[in-house]
Amino acid sequence: MTHSNRRNSKVHFDQDVMNDMLQQSSTEEQEQEDNNNNTNNATTTTTTTNITVVAEETQTSTSPSPTTTNSNNSPSPTTFSTTEEEDNNNNNKDNNNNDNKTLPTIHLIDDQAIDTTLNTNNIPENHQHYDNNNTINQVDHSTQTTINYTTTNNNEEEEEEGHAKLKLHIKRKNSTSSRNSSRHSTPSSLNNNGDNTTNGNKTPSPFTGDKTKLSKQDILRLHKEEIKKQVKELEKMERPKIYPNHSEISFYGASGTVTGSKHYVTCGSLNVLIDCGMFQGLKELRERNWKLISSSKPVELMTDSIIITHSHIDHTGYLPRMYALGFRGTIWMTEQTFNLCKLVLLDSAHIQEEDAYFSNKENTTKHPVALPLYSEDEVRGVLDLVKTVKYGEKVTIKSLNEEDFFTFKFFNAGHLLGSSFVEVSLSTGEKLIFSGDLGTFKHTSPVHQHPQLPIGADIMVVEATYGGKSHIDFQTGKATENENYLFETKVKPDLKKAVDYINERGGCMLIPAFAIGRSQQIAYYLLKMMRDGDIPVLPVHINSPMAVEALNFYLQNLVYEHQEDAVELLKLVKCHNTTAESKELNNQLKQGYNRCIIISSSGMLVGGRCLFHLETLAPENKNVILISGFQAEGTRGRCLQEGCKELKLHGKTVPINAKVMTVTGLSAHGDTEDVIKWIEAAKNPKPKMIFVVHGEPNSLRQMAREIVTELEIDALVPKRGTTFHMKNKNSHKTSRRQSMWEMEQENLRKQSIVGKLEKMSKKDSKNLVFAVLLLVAVLALIMKLFL
Repeated sequence: MTHSNRRNSKVHFDQDVMNDMLQQSSTEEQEQEDNNNNTNNATTTTTTTNITVVAEETQTSTSPSPTTTNSNNSPSPTTFSTTEEEDNNNNNKDNNNNDNKTLPTIHLIDDQAIDTTLNTNNIPENHQHYDNNNTINQVDHSTQTTINYTTTNNNEEEEEEGHAKLKLHIKRKNSTSSRNSSRHSTPSSLNNNGDNTTNGNKTPSPFTGDKTKLSKQDILRLHKEEIKKQVKELEKMERPKIYPNHSEISFYGASGTVTGSKHYVTCGSLNVLIDCGMFQGLKELRERNWKLISSSKPVELMTDSIIITHSHIDHTGYLPRMYALGFRGTIWMTEQTFNLCKLVLLDSAHIQEEDAYFSNKENTTKHPVALPLYSEDEVRGVLDLVKTVKYGEKVTIKSLNEEDFFTFKFFNAGHLLGSSFVEVSLSTGEKLIFSGDLGTFKHTSPVHQHPQLPIGADIMVVEATYGGKSHIDFQTGKATENENYLFETKVKPDLKKAVDYINERGGCMLIPAFAIGRSQQIAYYLLKMMRDGDIPVLPVHINSPMAVEALNFYLQNLVYEHQEDAVELLKLVKCHNTTAESKELNNQLKQGYNRCIIISSSGMLVGGRCLFHLETLAPENKNVILISGFQAEGTRGRCLQEGCKELKLHGKTVPINAKVMTVTGLSAHGDTEDVIKWIEAAKNPKPKMIFVVHGEPNSLRQMAREIVTELEIDALVPKRGTTFHMKNKNSHKTSRRQSMWEMEQENLRKQSIVGKLEKMSKKDSKNLVFAVLLLVAVLALIMKLFL
């Protein structure tokens, strides 16, 4: 189904609330820094893992090698040749070409200590990497282990340092959402001559006038000029040579971090991108959104199709930028993912445009001009390219010459509404599976279902958000197969404790929550417990435009799936969509409205309507602030979890006297045991190699180790920018050595014929002459007789 009319799709935005938040932005950054200082001297944690090498290297590489884990008992893996993209400005290119070597068999080796802004050993199990109003600090590092594979290494991050790119940095004093993406990421700089430079290469200055007088139309015009510069840069790039009967996979995102998912599959002349996510979190990650995907080939122009696993911004947020840079292929996703994706991307673009306008008007950016990463028009252009696919429906994607193709199917991943894992079959014979974000088998509800199990694949790409962690306490010895285990042992007790607290004291409960998935899940559990008599019946409010829109999509889906009970419960939610409704609710709280529950975004308290409710409710000890998800370092949510006694909100210092509690067990990600169970189901065929992505470095290592030890399958943690070449039954037909061998055989055959003629004996020559003369005599005799 093609949505040709989606350009007219609209989402109602809460402009007044947006303006209210923007008016506070000039003081937000200082407030955030002050809030961080009020925590218990939270410091950056350095995690260092020491792992013993079990085989000595025979040759040392100057750059870190891609990582693999191997089991001594595992079957022989498919042979891969891992290559990094050529560095356009690499002075050692010739040396790199001769850097092929066979690496030793080792188990897990840590190439260096990991410096993180998060304590990766103590991430709460209700970790959620996405929030419509939040970002999470992540680490740009991947740890690697290697088995016997031929590699040629080059770090793409080093490539980008030598490649000219236009960087227009936009910085707002406080970024209010995960949709802030990276529009405030990449600064422009001036060299000694006053020229605007990026990474040492000159680029024209994008703007030199008075930015405070720029209109929204002016900003969009400058945005288009910036896009044109990057398009010219793309057009100058040389496209790589096409090799028939050859397939490869490159990793451009979610490698060493949980954001920016981009996995690039090449099959002959066909190029398909699996997910197209935005980087979030640390500045160095956000800056990647302003750079081209690759510094050595025009991925944005070469891509034929894009397959999206689910709607979260770290899997879809780069789509409008791809469109702006020239992508016009087909985008494939489920119908439910499309509905949520439309909501998320339009809202993201709207926020970016507003932030850019405000930053320029108020002169809060230190850079020449603040620009959005993409515009609403570009989002609508993306939506026009979408084709929706049902679960289990087989789709074939062909190259322009129709010589190369692959087929794919979506299967329910159980992560959120419409989420999928993708089964891909290449024309070269390989079968691949991309997990996307997997749900858990440890709890289920009408809002979240169990993931489907894969049949089999040669290669799998799996997530490791919870690598080395579990949603349950293994010491209890209780069976993990009970789908209600997490709800009964964690979610229900935590919610009951919080509700009883406000009911006894006549207070209110504020639950900062992610707008898509988490808000609807919490509302369902609360209303279910009220109906079952587990907690008193109290009004449940959702005060977030995006959460309300998402709730409507969830209700439509539940009706389709005949979940009448859940529909009736969720219809009891009191929704607040408009600015007037939000202000009225907050005024009621100030006037004494109590014994109520308010679910509002953002989930980490970095922005959104929940900040106004927090300012109202935090000073009184009869109220509860219930943390419902992972809180990144430096956010107000983390400050509350760590016991801070005051926060700065809207220019004022607000005392924190309310009771701060946490509800656990709500994560939509599967833990280590869930991922192992999911992989183990793939038996026809059994995977020969598993690439571990979408996790922090420590989680990636631990998940790879679990896969090797539990399943005896080789696992590898790819570094960003690394390309892996897949061996298939037809690879030898186009190999250089095979071609040379065939030429040698042809030459030998010709030489053999000539040699035999030259070595004929004189006797053989005389015999040949005699035979010829005899034949001539016979012919002459016949002619004489008949003539």
